[in-house]
Amino acid sequence: MQLETKKTTIVDIAKLAGVSKTTVSRYINGHSEFMSSETAERLEQIIRETEYIPSNLARSLKSKKTRMIGVIIASLSSPFSAAVMMGIGNVLEKNGYTPLFVNADDRPEVEIRFLHSLIEKNVDGLIVNATRTTCPELIHAARLGMPIVLCDREVQNHTFDIVMSENRNMVFQAIAHLKEQGYNPALAVLRLSNKYSEARLEAACEFAITSGIKKPRYHHLNSILASNQDEIYAERKKADAKDHSQMGYLRGSSYYGGGRDDQ
Repeated sequence: MQLETKKTTIVDIAKLAGVSKTTVSRYINGHSEFMSSETAERLEQIIRETEYIPSNLARSLKSKKTRMIGVIIASLSSPFSAAVMMGIGNVLEKNGYTPLFVNADDRPEVEIRFLHSLIEKNVDGLIVNATRTTCPELIHAARLGMPIVLCDREVQNHTFDIVMSENRNMVFQAIAHLKEQGYNPALAVLRLSNKYSEARLEAACEFAITSGIKKPRYHHLNSILASNQDEIYAERKKADAKDHSQMGYLRGSSYYGGGRDDQ
């Protein structure tokens, strides 16, 4: 495999691997589920050894260092995102890098557009709080050599470096704090229905069982906004009728509330 990098084409990769151009294209774009693991591993090795880079991103990825890091945030609507941005900005600044923050607004199509834009701006790397667990475009960029670190949300079908929140411990601490203040959390409102919110709910239920408190009921925020309006409205009216001093609140991607044990 002594092909020169600048002359290597997708046809060369296909011939070396003994597969079709379509299979190579699928692998590059993160769709390795359409082939055997042996084929995917063979393609990965060939692409690495030939240093093959598709022409559409080659110039961007081979350019000089800019000391800029692209940071894609899934949504700026939560306090969590603000804290993440502050932490990332502080660390990058201390190490001589300039962050370029963009907001994907929880829309995959916006995320893809910003991904391409940041690469074209010759960023030295990407920090991504992904909008979804399947992102072939991000995998594509990683396989072409772009350094990428994920923040709090996993992406399937590729091994990325990732920094994760300790959801279980955070929920335990949050509910323990409410309990210490005399509250008995009775309702959990989860912002989205995904593996992370479900993990938080599971942790809340686990804490309730081990602590001998009432297991919290729960609603997903999208369900509250899109369905069961009458039922939720009735519950809110009941809650509003009570003194707000009897309720416990925590801001973030999840909400836990309840009445005092002594009421």
